[in-house]
Amino acid sequence: RAADRLAAAPLRFIEAHRDGSLLQRATGEIAELAMFVRTALPNLLGVTATLAFTVIVLLGYSWPLTLVVVAVFLPPALLVTRWFAKDAGSAFGAYAGAEATMAGTFAETLDAREELRAAGGMPAWMARFDRDNLATLLTQRRTVVVENRIGAITLVEGAAMAVLLAFGAWLAVGGHLSVATAVVFVLAGRNLFEGFGDLSQLAGEVQTVRAGLARLLDL
Repeated sequence: RAADRLAAAPLRFIEAHRDGSLLQRATGEIAELAMFVRTALPNLLGVTATLAFTVIVLLGYSWPLTLVVVAVFLPPALLVTRWFAKDAGSAFGAYAGAEATMAGTFAETLDAREELRAAGGMPAWMARFDRDNLATLLTQRRTVVVENRIGAITLVEGAAMAVLLAFGAWLAVGGHLSVATAVVFVLAGRNLFEGFGDLSQLAGEVQTVRAGLARLLDL
């Protein structure tokens, strides 16, 4: 569809966009989307299903203890996720745009390399490519910084597990909960936190695909 739209696009549209940028949208970003659908999307669905099943199991054993786990873990986890989402859209969008600009400069350099050499313009053009490459590197670093925010989920997981252990032990000592149920909660809670951690690790890939998909739909 992208190739058909480009082939039927008016000349003023083609002239208003750099060749490399259009090429990046029609090839590289489609390839990234295809890779996400083949690899990350099944993992995303699997982790989500595992989380839902674990919550159902915990509710079946003890809904008060499940509410404690949710109350301790969910609010800070949502705050971390919101902190990540606050700058994720702009960071990943800027990286996609910078990458397309660099691809455009590279493609145009290849197309005009003989003319540039003959006219002595290659050094100036290579300096332009270096600037575009540096801009891409800086925007990519920003995406890494933003993506690392989601790693704070690990601290939340540790705190929630500590609370779960302490509260489960207190209930078991007081006879309000069997030791077996407390053990099930600890094991299932760890599985729950690990699943949420796996889900958070996919957040960066989701943002990358969102940015590429937006550019593709714009095309």
